[in-house]
Amino acid sequence: GDTVAEEDLSTYPRNSLLSTQYDPAKIAQVGALLTPQRCTISLVASPELTKVSPNRRERWLGAEYAIRPIPEEWLSRWNNAKPNENIRLAGPNPFLPENLALVEETGSTPTLIADGDLGTAYYVRSPEFSVPNSIYHIHILTPEIRPTARSAVLASLYIDHLTDLLHPTLAAASTAGLSCSFGLDRSSLHLEISGYSEKAPLLLQGVTKQMPLTPPTQEQFAIYVARHEKAYLNAEKELAARQAKELIDSIVNQDKATQREKLAALKNITYEDFLQFHQKLFETTYLKALFAGNLSLKEAESAWLDVIHALGHAPYPKEQHPQTKILHLPDGSGPFQIAQTTEAQGNAAILLIEEGNFTYQKRAAQEILSAILKEAFFNELRTKQKTGYIAEAGRCLVMQAQLSGR
Repeated sequence: GDTVAEEDLSTYPRNSLLSTQYDPAKIAQVGALLTPQRCTISLVASPELTKVSPNRRERWLGAEYAIRPIPEEWLSRWNNAKPNENIRLAGPNPFLPENLALVEETGSTPTLIADGDLGTAYYVRSPEFSVPNSIYHIHILTPEIRPTARSAVLASLYIDHLTDLLHPTLAAASTAGLSCSFGLDRSSLHLEISGYSEKAPLLLQGVTKQMPLTPPTQEQFAIYVARHEKAYLNAEKELAARQAKELIDSIVNQDKATQREKLAALKNITYEDFLQFHQKLFETTYLKALFAGNLSLKEAESAWLDVIHALGHAPYPKEQHPQTKILHLPDGSGPFQIAQTTEAQGNAAILLIEEGNFTYQKRAAQEILSAILKEAFFNELRTKQKTGYIAEAGRCLVMQAQLSGR
């Protein structure tokens, strides 16, 4: 943006970013300037920390500062420094796609490609994918993940460690148009890979092979615990509306824990507890997978075998899987009121209405009602009362009714 005035728009920003010709003499000249004797170090800190009193004043804003020479000891160490073997040019990115051809469309009906003791998998070409992209959804159920706050925290700590462990792989894949994410969904680990389809199987192999390996050190575990504790504590400072939403979610979806409950669970988890969780996490599993997009049936079957080989050790019987629990109020009961205080400024109110079994007619009516409520709140609170507010009518009203009617 700052250089747009220095180059014609017909070429911008090519000439500003790229060299027009190779000139080894100029390159050597610039490189020769990069010496310790020619460097300048800027440090912004209070005099109490630097032990240096400012003795100059900037002429326009009057900011005080000081200039000190770099110690000779530092210059000597820099001049005699040897190259660091760990700093080098990266190798070729293995995830860069080479073939962007589209696989022949075979319809939008999912095909069951596996259904056994170790899991279930589906494949769909899906004509909506008219670009060379694919998406993999893999849910991993294990007895170590239960619908409790403690289990949710352990799984979150594991995902934190796994993401750090796989960072070089995930970063390389991201620059090549492939993304990979982990989450906790209904008492199962969720792995999602999406992007250019050609190298997605390679990323899947690298990720799933690493998932059961290499637990964190005690120092790493302490970092993850501190990171989670800070996040849980910060949740108490969230807007009142968001705290109210979390409370109602934990009441309606009884498998969900609040941040406060997770914080209490975190305080009782030791490093040894996590090591035991990590060791047993994939001993017994049941896998659910969907492979969709620009890939063939044979490629989907191959990807499923990769997942089974990496994570499918001993079967986790279906009758032992935790069942999702949703609040269901008896007919004619209520209304009910739940109040909770918070240290955050502001107030919030949430109205939850159960509408019975899901229908498309109710869904359409709820969409219309949402638009009407939004306009009404805007006219009354913002236009007439000049009040700052957050108002939303969400589909959760219908979704809760749908789940309760199952």
